[in-house]
Amino acid sequence: MGMFKFIATYLKKFKYKILVYLLMAIFQWGSLLLIPVIISKYIDKVFYDKISDARLIVVFIAIILVWGISSYLVTFLLNLICNYLAHDMQIDAFKHIRKSKLKEINVDNPTVMTSKINNGAFLIPAFFLNTGVQALLSIIGLVIILFVMAYINKLVLLATLIILGLNLIVVKLFKNILNKINYKLQETQSVFFAALNNQITNIKLVKTNVWFNEVEEEIENSFDDVKDAFMKKTKVDNTYKVLIESFKYISTLVLLLIVADGMLKGNTSVGDFQLIYSYSSIALGYLTTAIGIIPSYHEVKTYYSRFKEVLDIPREHNGNMIMNEINNISVNNLTFGYDNKNDILKNITTNFEKGKLYILKGHNGRGKSTFLNVVLGLYEDYHGEILFNNESIRDIDLYDTRKRLICKVEQEPKLINASVLENLIYGNENYDSEYLSYLINKFNIPALDTIIDSKSDNISGGQKQKISIIRSLLKLHNTNNSLLILDEPSSALDKKGGELLVEEISNIKEDNIIIVISHDELFEEVCDEVVSL
Repeated sequence: MGMFKFIATYLKKFKYKILVYLLMAIFQWGSLLLIPVIISKYIDKVFYDKISDARLIVVFIAIILVWGISSYLVTFLLNLICNYLAHDMQIDAFKHIRKSKLKEINVDNPTVMTSKINNGAFLIPAFFLNTGVQALLSIIGLVIILFVMAYINKLVLLATLIILGLNLIVVKLFKNILNKINYKLQETQSVFFAALNNQITNIKLVKTNVWFNEVEEEIENSFDDVKDAFMKKTKVDNTYKVLIESFKYISTLVLLLIVADGMLKGNTSVGDFQLIYSYSSIALGYLTTAIGIIPSYHEVKTYYSRFKEVLDIPREHNGNMIMNEINNISVNNLTFGYDNKNDILKNITTNFEKGKLYILKGHNGRGKSTFLNVVLGLYEDYHGEILFNNESIRDIDLYDTRKRLICKVEQEPKLINASVLENLIYGNENYDSEYLSYLINKFNIPALDTIIDSKSDNISGGQKQKISIIRSLLKLHNTNNSLLILDEPSSALDKKGGELLVEEISNIKEDNIIIVISHDELFEEVCDEVVSL
């Protein structure tokens, strides 16, 4: 899909707003072209007829009002539509990411990926609605001005066409250079911003280990690349702008000399002189805008390419078979590796059945968490067979299954920037309020209205783990014959908290499959089987 076809699908959603915007842009553009004409006629009336034409003054004031109102509406509608379009593009990009292959998503740094999405979402619509529209109106305006100048003095037309040709040659020479430099700068900036983001994200770790010099060196190295790319861009941009501006001033001088000669010969009136002088300035502005669309087009193509890289991340496969319960899970000869070279999991065969609690054991780095992620269908590039109720997970609608029948307590719980209560019920649309109250009291969760900050630093690790545990148990309570996975669930709990958790999962074990990754002896006392990796 080309860039034009791509943006057209979004523009259609706001076609009436865009139509009004275009109409206002035409009024604004037309007003600016008419103002010099009215002034020219008024000057000739005063200079030659010795009268002040009130009608021209009224028309002038009316045109100014039209220009002012249309200018306001153009700016307002442009910002409104561009923000709507950016929002839709961002939403679509993140929708795509949520259903893309996890292995492919992890290739990019999150900051770099977010930069690709945001830059594309805001700059692509702005190019078509602002730069593109202004360039088109500038070309039309330039043609009109050329006709007017040719009517007054044909030499002015000839000089303008020569200047236009010289400008086009400059643009042609700089086109590919500008495109490559812009892409390089954007890539290096994304890496630099990612380095800054990592420092802020890991500030506690940096402060704890006093890695001040190390992170400073990382930032400096990435900034050196940005600086080099920026300096190259600045040199090329400045050279380009100096050449264009030089042509602009030289052309103004040439046009003034031609018009002045016409006045001396009596072929050009004072009003015509003023009109050509004004139009020459406007024409050169139009010319700059029209020519400027070429480097702008190549720049926005870069943003589009980077945005498209996100949309081109392969979608993960999801079947269409609906599961209403999970009674058994069979894993046969499972092999998996993140880079398709080094296998973390090799020929693993095991079974899980309803009514049993399993402990998954293995040395650090043996792939316990990876194993569970593959079983859940989060990674699909595996060899072997994974069956739920004797059905391959490749045939199952795993989005629906994970939403309704699978609960997972993470080792590092991710909480949202909201109240404790909102975190407890997050993702549970139809929860049992009585059971929620029971769990809150059992695990001693105080201050439900406390707002958890964006990094969850204002609550303890134990509280975070309890919130994650309750959220999963609350979801599990809505349905039986489900799967509960707990990844080191007691690592941040005290002994009492661990005992309460063991007691609760023992109560619900009969109707569910429970898999625990843990070195806590409390779970070994109640487990039915140990699965070693």
